[in-house]
Amino acid sequence: FFFLMIRRPPRSTQSRSSAASDVYKRQEYMGIIINTKPKMADTSVNWIMKFINSPVGPKTTHFWGPICNWFLVVQGFLERDRAPARISRNMQTVLVIYSSSFMRFAYQVKPRNWLLFSMHLMNVVVQGNLLYRRITWENDMNKKGLNIEEAELKAKEDFLEAAAAKKRAKEAKKAQAQVLSLIHIS
Repeated sequence: FFFLMIRRPPRSTQSRSSAASDVYKRQEYMGIIINTKPKMADTSVNWIMKFINSPVGPKTTHFWGPICNWFLVVQGFLERDRAPARISRNMQTVLVIYSSSFMRFAYQVKPRNWLLFSMHLMNVVVQGNLLYRRITWENDMNKKGLNIEEAELKAKEDFLEAAAAKKRAKEAKKAQAQVLSLIHIS
């Protein structure tokens, strides 16, 4: 019933600056002024549609590029506990320089791509932390008078030994579970 009271303005008066268009923004019915402005839910839908259709929205590579690049940040975060000997100094250096330069690009491009900027900022922080750990470890090895290549080989052997011990423990646990299930069955 109420939708019948809201009339669409004629095509000739749809200009925003038109005085006639102001008449259609507020309409009166039986002494009650009816606002034809969109409600809050409509505004949020308009905001979502505005974002979707924006130059950095999900219809563009300016959105999906940074989303995919967040995997670099996730990878760095997952390696935060990695042994410093197993961190690649060259790779971390390249990632820090790459993200630093593209962070500037994301800020300079119009419209500013804050999603890309935030991703590169976080990548500099995460990869820079890994690079710092590697450089600190190398300095400690030099202070102890150890060769870095030998320390890397030893760290690799220790890692392989720990992986083998973990595999043996897993197999032993599996065998124990099988024995317990046989005892429980009988």
